[in-house]
Amino acid sequence: MAAEKPLASIIMPCWNSGRYIRESVASALAQTYPNIELVIADDGSDDEETQAILDGLHDSRIRVLHFPHRGASAARNAAIAAAEGTYILPLDSDDLIEPSYLAEAIAILAQDADVGMVYARADYFDARQGPWEIPDFNLNGMLLDNRIFVSAVFRKLDFQRVGGYDTTLSFYEDWDFWLSFLERGLRPVRLDKVYFHYRQRQDDSSTSQQDTSRENFLQCLDKIVAKHEALYRSHVRGVVDHLRHEKLHYRMEMRQWQAIAGTRWDWRAYEQENRWTRMAAQMPWAELEKRYQGVFPELTGTEAPVRLAVGMILLQTQLGCSDEEVLHQLEENPYMREFVGLFDDKPHFPPGFMAYLHGKITAQMLQEIAQLLQGGEAGK
Repeated sequence: MAAEKPLASIIMPCWNSGRYIRESVASALAQTYPNIELVIADDGSDDEETQAILDGLHDSRIRVLHFPHRGASAARNAAIAAAEGTYILPLDSDDLIEPSYLAEAIAILAQDADVGMVYARADYFDARQGPWEIPDFNLNGMLLDNRIFVSAVFRKLDFQRVGGYDTTLSFYEDWDFWLSFLERGLRPVRLDKVYFHYRQRQDDSSTSQQDTSRENFLQCLDKIVAKHEALYRSHVRGVVDHLRHEKLHYRMEMRQWQAIAGTRWDWRAYEQENRWTRMAAQMPWAELEKRYQGVFPELTGTEAPVRLAVGMILLQTQLGCSDEEVLHQLEENPYMREFVGLFDDKPHFPPGFMAYLHGKITAQMLQEIAQLLQGGEAGK
C-alpha cells in the first residue's frame, strides 16, 4: 500500500465574509491533492450571516477557530500555528483556487529543498475581470514591489523559521514575509497556469479599520526596508538599474524609494562614475544661489531656483541639443534631474520654459560661472 501523502493545510482568515466564503470553502475542498485540512480562522466576525455559515460547516476536513479581531495577519499566524499540515496554503475567504493547484505546487516543493514558495498565474473576477498581469519574478523587481500574492504554497517549517507574518504591518505583510524567505536563500517557482482567482470587490470591507493614510503607508515601507536592509544593501546596483531602465510602474515610486532608502545609505554611491552625479558634486551651488538670488522671480516656489535654471542651461550646453530635447532628456534621466536639483517625480515644464531661461541667463552670467569653476572654488 502506498504511503499516505503529507497533510496540506489550507488556511482561511475570515472577517464578516458571509457573502463569499461558501465559494472559497468549496474551491478549497475541491483540491485533487488527497490529504488536506481547511483551517478557518474567524477573526472576530460579528455579522449573523458569517456566524451562521461557519456554524453550518460540517465536514471532517474543516476546523473553525475563533479569535478576537486582530487582522488577517494575526489570524493567519494563529491558524498556521494550529495547523497540522507539512505544507501551507493561505486562501482569503473571498478568493478561489483551481482543483490541481495544491497537488502541482507540493510536487515541486517535495522535489527541491531550495524552493520555498510555489505560486501560479492569476486573474481577477467579480467587479473586475481579466488577467492579473503580475511581472515575472526577479529579485531586483521584488525589492521594489511585491510579485508573489499571499496564496502561495510553502512549508510550515519555513514559516516557523521566518517567524510568520509581521502583525505590525498594515500594508504588504505578505511582501515582507516573502522577503524573509528570499533572505534565507529560498527561491520561488511560478506554475504556468491560472490557478488563483482574486476577487476584486466593489467594497473594501475585507480589511477592517485599516489605516490607509499615506503616512502609514510610508511607515510600513520604511519598516520593510529597515527589516531587510542587508538584502537591499547587497542589491543596490540591481535595484536602481531596474527602476531606472525598465520604467515599470511600482507602488513604491522613485520619490518614495529615495525618501526611504536614502535615510539609511546612499543608494547612488555605486554610480560615482556617472558624469551628472560627479558634475553636481563639483558645482558651487550654494555660491550661485547667493550670487544670483532674485534673478528668477518666477521660480521662487522652487527649493533651489538658481540651480534649476543654471543647471538646465549647462545640461543643454553639455548635450548640444534643442530646447525640446533637453526637456525630454531631463524627464528620462534621474541623474540629470539630480544635477538640476529635482529629486521628485518627473517634472512637467510649461511651454516656453527654456526660452524664459535663455532670456534670464546672460552671457555675462555664464562667463562668471565658468570663471568660478576654473578658479578652483567649485568644491567649496
